[in-house]
Amino acid sequence: MILLEQMHRVHNEDDPMIVNVREKALGGRTLERLHRLKAVLAGMLRREEMFEYLVSLPPEAWERPFRHEEWRERKFYS
Repeated sequence: MILLEQMHRVHNEDDPMIVNVREKALGGRTLERLHRLKAVLAGMLRREEMFEYLVSLPPEAWERPFRHEEWRERKFYS
């Protein structure tokens, strides 16, 4: 999962460059395929995994900086 991988990068690397997740996640798939039941269920599992990761973070982890190709410099909480 790209988003979770990028969250890990923010906490394991100093000031990482984060790519545009939306474009990579779609990867050429059509909207019709994205709405199939299998895709929806898989998305729910990924969200649960992401929530578990976020809940486990200590308070100082939310202050970690990163750079995004579109958003420029940000903090993890933004």
